[in-house]
Amino acid sequence: MTILILGGTSEAKAICQQLANIGRPLIYSIAGMVRQPVLSCEVISGGFSQYGGLAVWCRRRGVQGIVDATHPFASRISASVSAVSIELGIPCWRFTRPLWQAGPNDNWHEFNHLAELSSFFKASAQASPQRIFMSVGKLDSRELALFKDHQLLLVRSAIPLQCILPSSGVWVQAVGPFAVAGELELLRNYAIDAIVCKNSGGEAVAAKLDAARQLSLPVYMQRRPVLAQGDGRWCTEFSTAQALVYAVTQKYLTSSLNE
Repeated sequence: MTILILGGTSEAKAICQQLANIGRPLIYSIAGMVRQPVLSCEVISGGFSQYGGLAVWCRRRGVQGIVDATHPFASRISASVSAVSIELGIPCWRFTRPLWQAGPNDNWHEFNHLAELSSFFKASAQASPQRIFMSVGKLDSRELALFKDHQLLLVRSAIPLQCILPSSGVWVQAVGPFAVAGELELLRNYAIDAIVCKNSGGEAVAAKLDAARQLSLPVYMQRRPVLAQGDGRWCTEFSTAQALVYAVTQKYLTSSLNE
């Protein structure tokens, strides 16, 4: 029973490390754009299009179970995993981080798409922010152009931008986890008056929210995409890595008894 783990998150690596002792081959897949993890199993990168698609690759490698521990905003790959699990009749275990929740001292404003923010700013009872810290991952020229009239657009991402920043833009390359002290220093140094980010959940990049709370800054939070519901016969969703690891382990024990 070869298990494919679709990773790219800290939880995915933890899941992989915990499953290393179940006595079954593990293959860990990552996009490979940031950094390659050091794991005891086989690690592949670059996606599955180069092999003819996920289903073709899974058949070729004899994959009998898929762990989807990708980023909460990686909706396309999650939809593909659900479809492949049904097509091949193999189980899919999906890990979904719990959402960040605003507290009583937070000033959050939720939105669906970056294109909404301009009108969102204008409709706000507060003065429109002019010095924005953008922490939403990959951006294209069209999205960056939406903020060209602001005094400052500070963009932080793990990989270099593939487009040109507007004249007011500043790019910072960094990979989490981040500490509150560092986030406070960043926000103060650039005199940031608003944060734009995704509701990714997790602890690795949550420090900016603590910093925003301390500085009384508004946070414009992008809602997660609605993920395709997997077929309940094959796909099971988990909100903790421990519960997922337990389920996979039980599946392995059951299959061992039947061999």
